[in-house]
Amino acid sequence: MRPVVLALLWVVLVGAFAPPATGAPRARGKVIRVERQRGTAVTPRVCDVRADKAGTCLGPEPTIGEVITVLDETGVIAEVRISEATAFSTGGNSACQSLWNIKTEVVRGDLTSIPMRTIGIVDPEVHPRKGRMLPKDQFPPPPSGRNDEQVVVAVDRDGDRTADIVLTQNTCDGTGPVPGGSCIDEWARVNGRLVKVQQTNFATCGF
Repeated sequence: MRPVVLALLWVVLVGAFAPPATGAPRARGKVIRVERQRGTAVTPRVCDVRADKAGTCLGPEPTIGEVITVLDETGVIAEVRISEATAFSTGGNSACQSLWNIKTEVVRGDLTSIPMRTIGIVDPEVHPRKGRMLPKDQFPPPPSGRNDEQVVVAVDRDGDRTADIVLTQNTCDGTGPVPGGSCIDEWARVNGRLVKVQQTNFATCGF
């Protein structure tokens, strides 16, 4: 993976996060979709959107026309619409199917002075005025209860200071295709509790 793009992705998604050490070589993997419970319609899409209106999304292929709400710790700073999405290429014969480059157009707000720590969410449940990222001192413990897992992003959808969307980083566990490697798990609040809705195994992208 190109160092500049990898650095941008890590800055936005995990801040100062460093991948956990593992003695085993990384095995190739794939994106694991975990079904949301009790008929919940939408799995939130998590993206990084930068000041130049380009960005990166995790998980399944983004849909042209999807609107991304861009948040920082103060609230919603912009909304952008996805105009182009391409699978991230690691320079080999196949593209990465769990990391997507996107281009966007601004619907409202201003990206020109976008702060360093932001997150983009595609989720109709994010309130247009009350949604925000939570600061690190308000992160919940890892929803899985695992000791080797770290919360790296938490989003409050509705201003009640409770995490409703959480990203965690871990060494891929038994729910992934192969244990080991580095995974980002996405959790969303469903019927009052955080449920794992998606797992991205970065071995599929060659790192």
